[in-house]
Amino acid sequence: MSWYIYFLQVQVDELRRHVESAYDFSNHDSFDYRITNLEHISNSHGDRLKDLETDTWRLNGYVNRLNWRTMQLEWATPSVTVHGDIPKEEAMPNFNSNPGNVPWPSFPNNDIYIHPGDTPNQP
Repeated sequence: MSWYIYFLQVQVDELRRHVESAYDFSNHDSFDYRITNLEHISNSHGDRLKDLETDTWRLNGYVNRLNWRTMQLEWATPSVTVHGDIPKEEAMPNFNSNPGNVPWPSFPNNDIYIHPGDTPNQP
């Protein structure tokens, strides 16, 4: 019986310690600080969302005005047509993206920096 009373007393002491630590003033302050911090963060995000919504409405208005102007130009000049066909042939078949004018830094003695006294590669 004394062992059972001792066991219950240990459990009551553990429960008291747990309750006192849960409602300690320092933890209460830290919890309040975290809630306040989250509130400030959500307010700043709300302000950013308001700015983004305002910008979105302005851009939509601008796009609508441009679309209206495009339709007016199409109505005023019906003889002008724009073909949306994609060309089947390559426009520049012999195009070389690096015709030897741009130095390749991976080759020896060919870096991308111009040193004093050097002349750039000339075609």
